[in-house]
This record gives sequence, structure tokens and C-alpha cells, in this order.
Amino acid sequence: FVTESRRLHPQCCFEWLDFFDEPERLDALWAEVSSKGQLKIFVDIGGDRAAADVCRVLAALGEAVSRGATAPTLVVVKSRELAAAAEAVPCSADGVIAEPLSWWARVAQPP
Repeated sequence: FVTESRRLHPQCCFEWLDFFDEPERLDALWAEVSSKGQLKIFVDIGGDRAAADVCRVLAALGEAVSRGATAPTLVVVKSRELAAAAEAVPCSADGVIAEPLSWWARVAQPP
């Protein structure tokens, strides 16, 4: 997927990275990409992973920012389980979750 994405969109940076095993590489890559313009992150952890796993990835991104990385202008997460959890709670007419803090706390719990 990464190789094909690089071929189709050479102006963008596509990387495969294990956030948990390679935090130093995450920091270095983050700094390199941020220096070239606005950082946008697309997260796909693969398969039907539990929402708690997705939340661990988002926490790793937050930790990178707390270590001094520039905050991304956009983070997109591909997760069926996270989407299903969002569909199961009350939202406003424009799709905003009514109680996001309690929702995040629930979906971040391991199954």
C-alpha cells in the first residue's frame, strides 16, 4: 500500500511505522515532514482492531506533540469499530458527539 501510494502521489510522504516500537523514528519523521509544511496524519492500523487499540495510537500521537512535535492540522483515522461506537451515541444535527469526553473514555477501554 505504501509503495503504491508513493508512486501515485509523489508529492506526499507515506510511511509505514510502528508507533509503539519506534517512538524515536516517529519523532524524527514527524519533525522532517512538519518542516515541509502542514502535517496531516492518516491512521490505518489494519483489520477490525478494537477501538482501544486505535485510542492507543492516538495517545502515541498526543505524546509526540507533548515531546515538542508540531501538532498536525488534520488527523484521519480509519476504524470500523470507532465509527460504530460513534454511531451508537447521541450526536447533534451536524454529527458532533454529544458528550465526547465520556465517549472517548468508554471507547479507550480495552475489550
